[in-house]
Amino acid sequence: MSENFKYIICFEFLGRNFFGSQKQKDKRTVQGEIEKALCTLTKDKILTIFSGRTDAKVNAKFQTAHFTLNTEIKDINKFLYHINCILP
Repeated sequence: MSENFKYIICFEFLGRNFFGSQKQKDKRTVQGEIEKALCTLTKDKILTIFSGRTDAKVNAKFQTAHFTLNTEIKDINKFLYHINCILP
């Protein structure tokens, strides 16, 4: 039986190029971009749970989301560096 590790991330964004924070089919959203970056980095399908949402074109500070991984992140600074390199 594999162990699951739950992580919370805090982030901010300029919303001018997004159709809100919550994932929508065929729309560019903050959640969609974060999940795509996490999947690229971990090579696994990652689903995020956002603590709130914003409308299209809205900026945000100190937003939070959590996600679960099957493996432990050993070096959080390295993980954050790489995720920030991938995110637009």
